[in-house]
Amino acid sequence: MNDVDLLNDSRVIQQFCVPEDYASLREAAHILARAYTDFDYEKSIEFEQIVAGKSEAYARMKASIFSDPTKRKEQQERFKEALKSLLESDAALNLVPRQERYPLLKVRELILELQNPTDPNSTK
Repeated sequence: MNDVDLLNDSRVIQQFCVPEDYASLREAAHILARAYTDFDYEKSIEFEQIVAGKSEAYARMKASIFSDPTKRKEQQERFKEALKSLLESDAALNLVPRQERYPLLKVRELILELQNPTDPNSTK
């Protein structure tokens, strides 16, 4: 079982949102899990910008550096931290391919629309 699977347990999910928002929270969690699992720094906008206008040899050298397991793990951790800050920062948006920005923006939208079950004044 992974963390996303925990959201299928109503005892867990009710701590984060009201029943009307369960589907939105689950959708956001699945998008984040998929983004994290599929993360590949060499396909990111940031990496594209690093090698833009450079020689093919330079691009290959940079790709080789970032394919090192240690560097790959560092970038994965950096992406995880960026995902944690998705509501306050756009950092994660530059660490994914251009076509993957929309799902992360969708997560931001879904989370901002959630009602807080512990705050009686919380509304959409």
